Amino acid sequence: MDAAYCARVPERLRHVPAPNLEAVAGAEEWRKLLRAWDQTLRRYAADDLRFPVELEEAWVAALEDPWRSDCIRELAERYGLYGAFRRPATVAGDTASWASVLEDFGLVTRDMAAVLADGRIDQDDASRLPALLRDVQRMQADLESLRQHVQAAAEGGGGRDGRGRPGDLAGVSDERAGFAARVA
Repeated sequence: MDAAYCARVPERLRHVPAPNLEAVAGAEEWRKLLRAWDQTLRRYAADDLRFPVELEEAWVAALEDPWRSDCIRELAERYGLYGAFRRPATVAGDTASWASVLEDFGLVTRDMAAVLADGRIDQDDASRLPALLRDVQRMQADLESLRQHVQAAAEGGGGRDGRGRPGDLAGVSDERAGFAARVA
């Protein structure tokens, strides 16, 4: 987290006493600085200290997925945006986009089954609605990401080589590459 903070916020603008642990040479000094930094972070997490906005991006960057992705989407929603991730125009990126949509569909289906158990969405479902809403918003973002990639490919860009074929299908037979180009 300290590395993410130090990389994102210029030293002259830092208000949080974050050590640059990567620049510390001695083990004893490193341990002392790390202990103080850890205590500061614990105070922020416990709401003992007011959380500074300049620390937010570094905090999110230090999280592991799925928490990082959820936080990024939540931050985007604050500005009225979808938290859609741009994946590379490669086979791996395309597969990841589709897998995300399918995973989201499964989560929404699970949530909807619980909500619609009585045949309607109403106040009795209040405890289940935040999870459903979060999963629907995640699915919207992943569908938007997939839509943008498909649209770019349909318009002649997005991962295609100079002959109009998907550039990431190197080594695939021309017949399959042609089919993939027509599908895209």
